[in-house]
Amino acid sequence: MTHRANQKDRYLPDWRRLLLPPLLFLFTGIASAATTADARPRRIVSINVCTDQLLLLVADRKQIAGVTRLAGDPFFSNWPSRAVGLRRTSGLAEEVMTLKPDLILAGLFSAKATVALLRRLGFRVDVLPVANSLNDVRRNIRRVGELTKNKARAEKVIRAFDARLKRHPPPARRPTVAFYWLGGYSTGSATLAGDAARAAGFNNLADRSGLRFVGPLPMETLIRGRPDALVLAVSRDDPPSLSRQVLHHPALRLLLKDRPNIAIPSRLWVCGTPAVAEAVERLRALRDKIQLKDSR
Repeated sequence: MTHRANQKDRYLPDWRRLLLPPLLFLFTGIASAATTADARPRRIVSINVCTDQLLLLVADRKQIAGVTRLAGDPFFSNWPSRAVGLRRTSGLAEEVMTLKPDLILAGLFSAKATVALLRRLGFRVDVLPVANSLNDVRRNIRRVGELTKNKARAEKVIRAFDARLKRHPPPARRPTVAFYWLGGYSTGSATLAGDAARAAGFNNLADRSGLRFVGPLPMETLIRGRPDALVLAVSRDDPPSLSRQVLHHPALRLLLKDRPNIAIPSRLWVCGTPAVAEAVERLRALRDKIQLKDSR
């Protein structure tokens, strides 16, 4: 019987003999990848300042093998003290590989070539989408909780986030706010900043011009729109740039003299983190100034 079986195997069609080893390798690889995905990661590396912050909030410190250099910079990060003592990189593939990660977190705007190279080398890379709403913030926190096997901590972060948002209900009258960024750009309601304004009780001037995301808002549109308040892109601590010159326009200066306004640090809403709750609080304080002005 054995001799006959061997003889039969010798005469298998060529395509069957050639296909069998790759198929076995493929299924073995799939099983191995599934096992790795189910295991709790022990060496997580983040290559994006936004995923840095979510990782620092949700993961166990001993799980974090590395974050970016921006994680410790208070201009970009909301929790720089949490990055103290952690290995920091520039997010380059060469640096990340030396840390031997079993999970790499990246953002949608991370260098695509770096992400592709790391994946080709067999590393597990998860790319988090951009948060364009408060719900997206919750979604990304949960995603990091799932990836790091810290679901309970992620839910705790979300509960604290929601409790902070519910402290002040929106008013019956919704005043209009205008965002005015560097280079004369503005932000519509289909962005995280726009959703924060809605949660704070504002209508958004950009929506009247059909600007739902980010784009230029002509100075004439801004002046004619007569917003009740303005949110500027920069504060005195921000570095100088040529794109700031539009903020010194005489017409804008006159508008700012007559309207409540505020400069909110970009770190509060550039990344989809729970820190956006602070931006909502600052916007609510701005809204309260309008109500006080109207009552006089």
